Amino acid sequence: MRALVLFEGKSNYLKPHRLGWLLDRDFQHCAAVVQYRPEAPWFHVDTVDHRPHIRLIAMAEENPKQFYRDLGFCVLETRPRKPMVRLPFAYANCVGLTKAVLGIGRPWIVTPRQLYNYLRRHPR
Repeated sequence: MRALVLFEGKSNYLKPHRLGWLLDRDFQHCAAVVQYRPEAPWFHVDTVDHRPHIRLIAMAEENPKQFYRDLGFCVLETRPRKPMVRLPFAYANCVGLTKAVLGIGRPWIVTPRQLYNYLRRHPR
């Protein structure tokens, strides 16, 4: 399985978050784009109004990495870890959902910037 992790700063189409003042200006939101097998399509896994939202975005032969970079996202490529036990509240935001998709069981990673720093320190 391959994964792209998308990080986004302040933008015109992101809803203001009530805790947004705590977040780094360049890392306000994150999401995952995953491909389960080389011949499988790419899926975008994100939160919309605090609910998981999954949609098909590209066929297997396409690589959406440059597409998202052109849209202004910071993109990291990684491979999911082994699934670990997760805390129930972790799914309530974009970071929790992205960590669940990637199998990251670090409970103290709660902001997009912390997730970005973790993935940079622990590449796959």
